[in-house]
Amino acid sequence: MQLPFVLLPAAFLLLPDWQPWQVRRIWLLLLAMCLVAALAATGNYVLHNKEIEQLYLQSKVMPTEPDHIRFSLLISIALVAGAALVGAGGLARRWRTTVLIALVLLFLFQHLLAVRSGIVTMYAAGFAGLLWLGWYQHRWKVALGTALGSVALGLGCLLVFPTLQNKVANTRTDAAQMESVQAANNYSMTARVYSYQAAWTIIQKHPLLGVSKVRLADEMAKEYSYRFPEIEPDRYVLPHNQYLYNVAAYGIIGLLVFLLGYYYSLGVAFRQKNVLLLLVYLIITISFAVEYTLESNIGVIVGLFFMLLAAASPLGPASDSNLLPAGELTA
Repeated sequence: MQLPFVLLPAAFLLLPDWQPWQVRRIWLLLLAMCLVAALAATGNYVLHNKEIEQLYLQSKVMPTEPDHIRFSLLISIALVAGAALVGAGGLARRWRTTVLIALVLLFLFQHLLAVRSGIVTMYAAGFAGLLWLGWYQHRWKVALGTALGSVALGLGCLLVFPTLQNKVANTRTDAAQMESVQAANNYSMTARVYSYQAAWTIIQKHPLLGVSKVRLADEMAKEYSYRFPEIEPDRYVLPHNQYLYNVAAYGIIGLLVFLLGYYYSLGVAFRQKNVLLLLVYLIITISFAVEYTLESNIGVIVGLFFMLLAAASPLGPASDSNLLPAGELTA
């Protein structure tokens, strides 16, 4: 789990310079795989729509592969990467059309999946990307038209998709239950709030070095049983916040090391105006506020590999001569 944070950056440094068309093919592969997984989940929803719609009223979502939270983040990253590919130019006309269709389908599926973190990261990154498009590239008409179209499509999804409607209803009910400790057994947002409180108690006891990642679950269980006996043991959750998780596990010193190591390349992204890397950082950082994103294998891929890929070779302007191999440049 921790080795990729050393090995992957070293591997990217040792690799020869990326050709822009190579990076584009990897982003296209991500887009294609997300679309395949989304179509599979949609097919399962069509076959079991009543049962799945009921899950959304119980703070659950439709089955996906990988897990719904990381999958929704992957979709957000795929959407911004696909939009950057189209905006950078250099794709053949058939590829531009295919990518645009894939973007619309994934945008719709993100609403059908109705994972809160996925929807928030998608709209936040989209707004930031369109602001960059208008402010730095002076393409305000395109940015405004895309924004209006996205909002209209999103509102249409709210009217059409029962999963999204049920998620909104569940979120309202969940928010109203936060004063009740018992509600943490059934509502995800309420469970997060009490996980933060339990973690904060641990941090106060071990502020500098934390309790270690190995002991964190046991320490959290002790705090739950002492402070919140109304919460059932099988409902105990780790702090759903990457920063809070790091402080509880590694202390303030560990958090500072994490912040320095993880966000070091953010300054490079600003200097290079690498908008794709900035948007990937935005997506992952938002997820950190409500999830311990990096504490699973798929989370490391989401939160590290694609960040390194965006940093390795920024998507260049349409004038680049090697955006794709010569045979794919023709419109």
